Amino acid sequence: MRKIYLLENKGFSDFLPCDAGREDCEPGYKFGPRIRNYYLIHFVLSGEGSFTTPRGECKVKSGEAFLIKPGEITVYEADSNAPWEYIWLGFRGNLSDRFAILGDVFEYPRYITDDLEGAFATELGREEALTSVIFKLAALLFSEHAGNDYQNQVKSYIDTHYMENITISDIAQTLSLNRKYLARIFKEKNGISMQEYLINKRLYEAKKLLLQGYTVEESSYMVGYSDQFGFSKAFKKRYGISPVRCKGKG
Repeated sequence: MRKIYLLENKGFSDFLPCDAGREDCEPGYKFGPRIRNYYLIHFVLSGEGSFTTPRGECKVKSGEAFLIKPGEITVYEADSNAPWEYIWLGFRGNLSDRFAILGDVFEYPRYITDDLEGAFATELGREEALTSVIFKLAALLFSEHAGNDYQNQVKSYIDTHYMENITISDIAQTLSLNRKYLARIFKEKNGISMQEYLINKRLYEAKKLLLQGYTVEESSYMVGYSDQFGFSKAFKKRYGISPVRCKGKG
């Protein structure tokens, strides 16, 4: 069942709601490929499906939202066994491009969809109610607190997975965030890039292994380096001595 809410163009300059509705999809229901000229967010209430953008395909489940950005070709399709039910909200305006930094999929708190349901039920002032929800969502996603959470999550992820073949893009995808946005807030708060943090972590752990008696080859491999020459070069740049000499100090 599909329900579309008609909205009046009230000329709001910051955020202007322009498309809203709710749908309980049939199994395998597919929409697209289409291009929008405004931002459109689907909040998945239940079920799951796939969302495809120029960056690739993402799986989306209950409690997550997927973001369609202006000018991008997108396709989304409900799962054949557990089709999704979602609420959508489209908007444009002077502040709407702030959402461009987000990843294609992100988690949202349930109170956002509760607020949307309340706005849908409002006959008079529906546009104002929806605009307030957009502002609330923006405050949630772009607040200083959110930035702190993200950079702490990056550190935790690197500290746990530094020995694996991970990339900065992998980290951004894991957090469902735009890579450039994540890189910017991390460097702003730490003074170094995520790549530098990853390298420093690997070299620090390698130094400990060398001092424990492991070979250069063993140490470099165990901290995620596949290229021993590249490891030795980075180690000397970081500590001023070669890993061979560091091992000799053990």
